[in-house]
Amino acid sequence: MEDVFPLEKKNFCKIFKGKDNPEFVQDNLPKYITSNMSKWSILFTKETYYKLRLCFLHNKRDHLFYFNYPNIETVDDYSLLFLLKLYRLYEILDKKIAFYNSPKNSVVLFDNKLNLDKLNKYLFILSFRDGKKYSIDFTQEENVLIRSIVVSFELDYEDEQAIENIFNSYLRISIVTDDFYKNYVVGKKRNEIEKAVRKYFNKLKKENPNFVRDTKKVFMIEYSNLLTKLNNFFKTAEYKKFIKSVVIKPFKFPMKEYFGDLKPLQYQFFKNLVDEFEKEVRKKLNLKK
Repeated sequence: MEDVFPLEKKNFCKIFKGKDNPEFVQDNLPKYITSNMSKWSILFTKETYYKLRLCFLHNKRDHLFYFNYPNIETVDDYSLLFLLKLYRLYEILDKKIAFYNSPKNSVVLFDNKLNLDKLNKYLFILSFRDGKKYSIDFTQEENVLIRSIVVSFELDYEDEQAIENIFNSYLRISIVTDDFYKNYVVGKKRNEIEKAVRKYFNKLKKENPNFVRDTKKVFMIEYSNLLTKLNNFFKTAEYKKFIKSVVIKPFKFPMKEYFGDLKPLQYQFFKNLVDEFEKEVRKKLNLKK
């Protein structure tokens, strides 16, 4: 999709700066997105929202977590059109969508190559995180670890590289608390937030040179216990019932549903633009319908 919506930067899809580092990478979105986009869309939606969707298009992310589907978090028509075009490309590329009875109307988009066993386990974690009740009980620390998995955007949470990013999330969650936001974040721009995270992280390491080592040691013990608890649960009839409740379909964005009965003109206007975009893409990439 480099000929349609290029990434422009080699490491654009990297989430964290590096190993044992809670800082997010601060890459600007490509100018072909932001040049006509309202600054309020970026402030309201955040760059990560667009970044993850663009990276999923390029198969740099193996899944896309979509909160409150099919709501689109944007405040200007250009951003909306860009996202509708992006979703049409997902349809062209035969992406799939998984519904898992989320109380928050969340879904997961994924590619056919994804391992379904790993997907189902991840969907269960998301389901629990979304507020669904199950017989399995988690400690306060295990709940933090589950949150760390979600914040890391890692689906294969047992993968070695994924665990490194989950630990980065764990560090970030321990730093970016309500008090941190109150004292360091309110009124600041995004790049200043990451500077504040770095400053506070360096302060912790200065106060305790073994901070990262000690924290990671505790993390790995607790994480191993969490995986054992999860893997035992995955053998139960309750989990098998959860798997049966998961519905997987070819992805097709419900544009008409998104606009609703009160906006028929807007629906038709955007549909025409997206249909024309699809024709151009198919011609450009020599794709048959």
